[in-house]
Amino acid sequence: HELVIPYTSNALTLGTAGSGKGIGAIIPSILAVRDSKTINDFKGELACILAQTLRARGETVRILNLGDLWTDILGASDQYNPLHVLADLFQQGGLLDVVSDALQFSLQLYPEPEDGDDGDRYFRDGSRDLISFAIQITVLVEGYGATLAKVRELLTDKAALLRHAQWAAGQLEQQDGSMAASPVEMSPWKDDYHPEDVAAYERELKGQAAAIVDLIQAPEGRTFDSFITGARQALAPFGPASRMAKIMASSNFRFSEQKDGKPVTVFLVADASRIEAQAPVLGLLNWCMLTELKRHENKSVPTYLYAEECTNYKVDGLGSLLTWGRSYGLRLHLVVQSLSAFRRVYGQEALNTLLSETEIKQILPATREPETLSMVEKMLGETAIMTRGHRQSAKVIGEIEGHDLREDIRPLMTADELRRTEKTVLIVRKHKPMLVELPPYAAIAPWRKEEVGINPFHGKPFLLPVRLRLKRRKVRRYA
Repeated sequence: HELVIPYTSNALTLGTAGSGKGIGAIIPSILAVRDSKTINDFKGELACILAQTLRARGETVRILNLGDLWTDILGASDQYNPLHVLADLFQQGGLLDVVSDALQFSLQLYPEPEDGDDGDRYFRDGSRDLISFAIQITVLVEGYGATLAKVRELLTDKAALLRHAQWAAGQLEQQDGSMAASPVEMSPWKDDYHPEDVAAYERELKGQAAAIVDLIQAPEGRTFDSFITGARQALAPFGPASRMAKIMASSNFRFSEQKDGKPVTVFLVADASRIEAQAPVLGLLNWCMLTELKRHENKSVPTYLYAEECTNYKVDGLGSLLTWGRSYGLRLHLVVQSLSAFRRVYGQEALNTLLSETEIKQILPATREPETLSMVEKMLGETAIMTRGHRQSAKVIGEIEGHDLREDIRPLMTADELRRTEKTVLIVRKHKPMLVELPPYAAIAPWRKEEVGINPFHGKPFLLPVRLRLKRRKVRRYA
């Protein structure tokens, strides 16, 4: 039997805290997969356990440590600048995608609320328009030197924002009375594009800038004040004095390297105690990763995303990604505590897609949330059982005349049976559901001793009696 069943699209692990999803599902899967992967790691324990193991077998390991956790084990954080995704567009023929990507960027920084409240949608969209413009103008001016810290500085300086908006709108007067050339006209890459495309982008940017000038110069200015407040709050984690400013000042790796041949594993380490502030950062980094990978020319090279606790942050467009990701070699392993939490963050349509587009589903023991149990019961379907009945005599009251057999229909497993089972329910493609036991990595030789690091929260090796012994196999080593 396979320890980890290969999949080419998506997998789902459903398990609450204490269900063993880390030691029994996630870590064994990461160790078994020999391709490039991105791992969302809350608390940093996965990186501490696995980083040295993956390096020892020839993989390149990058650790983007958003919370500076376990630096004595993990060392200094790698660096990644999300704005390099937009800088790529200007430099590499993607001018027609700049506006849409900047809006997607702003949506990651300032996501929609989980409750779906549209009451303040007008103000949120206004804040995103300011963020989108500030990002574009900063990248136009700074190129690959643009950072989110500089975007934040621009949004906190009203006078500077007005000057940049007037400049982009063609309204900035120079000392000799002439109007300053627009940032697009001054760009070094404009000659690489068709003049009509450059003119179209310049008109779009001018329209955005002119609207911002009008907002700032409005007599009362209350609307602008509301918009800019939301924009500044969204960029607060990236301020010049923040930890993010240091980590995202430049890039010493790119996610696109994951499709260049040698396996590259990227750990995105978050601090669970600061998840409210870091959730938009994780969502943004996942969006950047997916954007880089889907634009890489090597579409068929498989890359994995381990989205642990993906309801603690939001990846915009995750529902559609579940359907089109396979075409780009993207294989998603989503780990959630409850299906109702996933629906709350991503919506009912995305939940329906999750259940239909995951070819492997693991429902771990100890699931307790009633709505999730009910959905899993329906997912498993029904089964026929034979029951024996008694046939009463038509002549003598209370006398049994005979017996009969009949077929009844019942759920394959009821919600209560799911709640009480100590085994994992495994659904693989079109096969019938199975009840299986997941051995933790501490009971798998040789991983338990030779290959896996120590969980820093425990401070000692995690060893259990061997329940599964893997045969060593020859694997490709990379220079």
